[in-house]
Amino acid sequence: MAFQNDLIREIELLKGRDTIPEAHVLFSLDLYRCQLKAKAELRQETAVQSLSLLMTRPGEDDDAPALDSEMFTYKGRALEVLFGDLCDTLVKHDRWKSEQAEYLKSTVGKGLPDLSLLIRKAALADTTYFESVSETLPITGDGLLFVGFQTGRPLFEMLAENTGGTEGYVSWGKAVCPVCAHEPDMAKFEREAGRRILHCPLCDSEWAFRRLQCPFCLNDDQNSLRFFFVDQKSPYRVDVCDECGRYMKTVDERKLEEGQKVRFAVEDMATIDLDMAAWEEGFRKPYLHVPELHDATVP
Repeated sequence: MAFQNDLIREIELLKGRDTIPEAHVLFSLDLYRCQLKAKAELRQETAVQSLSLLMTRPGEDDDAPALDSEMFTYKGRALEVLFGDLCDTLVKHDRWKSEQAEYLKSTVGKGLPDLSLLIRKAALADTTYFESVSETLPITGDGLLFVGFQTGRPLFEMLAENTGGTEGYVSWGKAVCPVCAHEPDMAKFEREAGRRILHCPLCDSEWAFRRLQCPFCLNDDQNSLRFFFVDQKSPYRVDVCDECGRYMKTVDERKLEEGQKVRFAVEDMATIDLDMAAWEEGFRKPYLHVPELHDATVP
């Protein structure tokens, strides 16, 4: 829990920066507080403890991730409470049409939508499912996807922790997370070896990946892979792929102060100017992008 509390403190330090809308920081703080509360409650649930037993650590030659999201089910109270808290947070910060968030909260415990299915589809980024649901319920598919993803995050983080950390995944080498198979959101270059390490936004796992390959379309043509800086002295850069039109923000630990660690949730918010620079060149954000939940200046 200490790590999560440190995360909250570091996000609070972002308030007041000219390059980061304060409304976005305040919204993110409330969101993380809701998830931390849910995570503490999840640790007490027998349903989660039994689910954790299904986790397997992939071997070096194992092609399967540790958690099969297709088989995911959840029966408990903590995530139902979190689902409602997230809806309240959206209303409080005016990040979504309040009537849609309030409608979603009213469905908690009634099976519309089914929470296990919602989390599973969000983990798989099944946009077709969310578009179909939006045709039968008075909510948008993008908004429902966001809520489902954020509801599942504390549980997937716990399941990832139960695999013993991320050290065993350095040889995974695939473009998707070795724990939950979700696509990455950011990367870093290690301080010591300079390896490229990808980060999962769903379960917070990290794994090594080739430096000169797009993690989304697997393009390795060096003529269509490039990067740019907003400031060349900065540890932050944007890697882009002209083949698929997607981008990834990267932190170079070798340019950070000695002892400074990369916390991806903080780095993502601290580098909104890089998102904006990538948008101006026509590149798309690498993971969940929910326009209705953000104002024009926030990714």
